[in-house]
Amino acid sequence: MGKINENRLSLVSLAVLGKPVSHSLSPVIHQHFAEQFGRAIDYQKIEIASKEAFIEFIAKSADRYCGFNVTVPYKQTLFDYALEKCEQFSVTAIAEQAKAANTVVYSASEGKPHFVANTDGEGFLKHLAKLAVPVHQQKILILGAGGATMGLLAQFSVLARSADFQGEIYLCNRTAEKAKSIAEHYNIHYWGLAEDEGVDVQFDLVINATAQGLDGSAYQNNHFTKEHIHPKTYFYDLFYQKQENTSFLNYVRKNYPQHPYSDGLGMLIEQAALSYQLWFGDEPTTDLLYAQLRL
Repeated sequence: MGKINENRLSLVSLAVLGKPVSHSLSPVIHQHFAEQFGRAIDYQKIEIASKEAFIEFIAKSADRYCGFNVTVPYKQTLFDYALEKCEQFSVTAIAEQAKAANTVVYSASEGKPHFVANTDGEGFLKHLAKLAVPVHQQKILILGAGGATMGLLAQFSVLARSADFQGEIYLCNRTAEKAKSIAEHYNIHYWGLAEDEGVDVQFDLVINATAQGLDGSAYQNNHFTKEHIHPKTYFYDLFYQKQENTSFLNYVRKNYPQHPYSDGLGMLIEQAALSYQLWFGDEPTTDLLYAQLRL
């Protein structure tokens, strides 16, 4: 798969698509990357109201944009569209396994198709490595079964093929049938809500991938109890807020004040760097962004 065809001195149009996107830090992140390589970009935030409008926008944008980042709620919509338009779009192996995509690359090279990819899972693992949070022999609980979770599970499935991975993954979701189906597909454990089935296990890593609390409401935990948490359990929220904790992490700080935790800002930065590399072939450095984006 080829990167976009561009003149480094000409303005390259990119955007993040989703609903909502007003809070997105993607323009700042990608401008930082572009400056590392002396590249001129115009990176926009475009909120799209419906799946139909999203598909229409993707279909008509190849002549105006070089690529997109795609966020909630359109990652699975993008994957489905790329499959339907297989004569125009190819799909990376991770995106195909995840059934979700977060990156669009419009190819200007003759004979090379546009393609979609999923950088969520690899970006997540890169951030965990920076945090020195191990995964290879851990018991991991993932809360939620949306597009972000699928990206994580697809990347974990790659890890699972290595001899040194001996971790156990449990998936919990409000819709039990969906979680069971996904768990069977990835050969992982399904876990019912805490007040229902539950399991007798203590988790090393708890990952929140639900949108609960994004509207500002308090996080309501019916996924795990104190019996499922040991003194060194690490909590990770895939979502982020620039200068304050998410609802999930507020819950963690109140109920597990001694436990380490992180929001998803680092994952956002790392997956964005992977998208940038797909667009341009350059691998940006990310370390300076962590502190800069907290200001």
